[in-house]
Amino acid sequence: MRMLHIPIENLLEIYNSYEEFENEFNRPNARRLLGEVMQIYQNSFKIYNSTIGFITNPSIENCASLIDFERTNPLNLDDKNFMERLDFIYRYFIAIFYKNEEPVYFYVDHLLNCNNEKVKLVLEKSIITTTSTFLKIYLGKILSDQGSDVTPFKNYFLNLLNEEYDDVLALNFLNCALKKEGLEAFRRMFIKLKLNFTIGPEIYKYVAETEFYTGNNKKTAYDIFSIGQETFPDSNLSESFFHFLLSVGDEDNAKALFKKSNKTMRMWETMSKYEYLYGGDVQYKELLNERVSVYKTEKNEEDELNCTGVLLKYKLFSKNLSFGLPMDHPKEIYDFIFSLPPVNFTEDFFCAIDYDKIQEIMKDIKL
Repeated sequence: MRMLHIPIENLLEIYNSYEEFENEFNRPNARRLLGEVMQIYQNSFKIYNSTIGFITNPSIENCASLIDFERTNPLNLDDKNFMERLDFIYRYFIAIFYKNEEPVYFYVDHLLNCNNEKVKLVLEKSIITTTSTFLKIYLGKILSDQGSDVTPFKNYFLNLLNEEYDDVLALNFLNCALKKEGLEAFRRMFIKLKLNFTIGPEIYKYVAETEFYTGNNKKTAYDIFSIGQETFPDSNLSESFFHFLLSVGDEDNAKALFKKSNKTMRMWETMSKYEYLYGGDVQYKELLNERVSVYKTEKNEEDELNCTGVLLKYKLFSKNLSFGLPMDHPKEIYDFIFSLPPVNFTEDFFCAIDYDKIQEIMKDIKL
């Protein structure tokens, strides 16, 4: 009978065998016992039907859905058996999707909630099979959260960066240093990375913004952005600096940077919106004309408006004055309404209604 507690494929065969056994060897009590077992069978069968689609059509999405379902403990297992079942399911999906990082994350997240010591071992093994940067960083962040000793996570990240430098790894290394040791240690790590590796523009952006938001060091932030711009003149760092200046209310420097930069679509969009909302009408019109003249002869594929000349000017103006909200009903609605056949006046019920008379009647009605 214990087999009927398990939602497996041949549940019906197991139940029929049990029913046959009770009717043959325990007929006086068979009806009562079968009634009790029927509830167990029906519950297991219901769970089996709920999960079989996830198993027969393996995918990361189905894996996640099954895990979410199993975490509700639909079988009402005791703590020990429930945890063993979950552990088996997590490891099963890791084996099935051995090249994917998602099942490993699901399992590690579960282990962390259980304060399980297997976390580090599971991640180290999975990093070898998946070569996932995400899992490498995840392990580094877990190491940084453990205890007060900063050496393990620092050595871990530096070893990874020495094997193969990656900006994403470096950014997370800096992030861990900031959270674990504070701004001074963060600065030392930035200098160390800058001296030993070829860091990318995103590093300068993150460090500059960190200096401002955590240390309120506006000048230091500006200096780092400027150094990054000089190092990577063809990157989007000017765009990032421009948006940063506007976000901190430094309108004058933002406009100065806008004038001398190779403007990206996002810079045009932001400056147009800013001038419309907070600037003068003259400046806004000048900006519209400037943008139209820049794309006078050919469309820019990066621009979602993707047009030139007077049409571009109209679309820009329309977009700004709408404040991002819809202004009219979709054209399709009008096309549909006007495509309907006309109604003959004599057949139009509403034309025969005396609305003044209806108003008089409504006034006389006492509710």
